[in-house]
Amino acid sequence: MTELEEKQANCPYCHEPYNQLMEAEDGSKVAISTTSKENCLRMISYESYVYTADINYCPRCGRKLSD
Repeated sequence: MTELEEKQANCPYCHEPYNQLMEAEDGSKVAISTTSKENCLRMISYESYVYTADINYCPRCGRKLSD
């Protein structure tokens, strides 16, 4: 296993425990959400609004999310 493959296999952002990618000063949070039907970035604002954007790759490790 290459160093990149190992990093991707152990990425805590696109595998359990799905760590937050970031948290803004206002309390908004961004994390990856993966299901059998979608892979997306999910932002939950401090006002409890939810925004999503479809993604194909993990923005931290570069792993293709359909793998």
